[in-house]
Amino acid sequence: MTTNQRKIKFLRKKLDKITEELIELIAKKNIVLEIGNIKKEEKMSIVDSQREKEEIEKAKILAKKFKLNQTTIEKITKILIQYGRELQKK
Repeated sequence: MTTNQRKIKFLRKKLDKITEELIELIAKKNIVLEIGNIKKEEKMSIVDSQREKEEIEKAKILAKKFKLNQTTIEKITKILIQYGRELQKK
């Protein structure tokens, strides 16, 4: 195995660890289940458009801060919002 192949293998292991950490963080967003229960109790809508807009804007600001593609981060945020909605509907 060449030096570059070893380096690629090492970097891929780091990426695998980061992916695992991201999934663990997404799992922590299951706190939305509690929010969903409260909303059901209070007869509130699952969708909070204002809150969702704020989340998206906050994500775009962070994307800019870390020099990430804002459009991509916005898409990821929307996916996470949709995931939260699905959990709250259960």
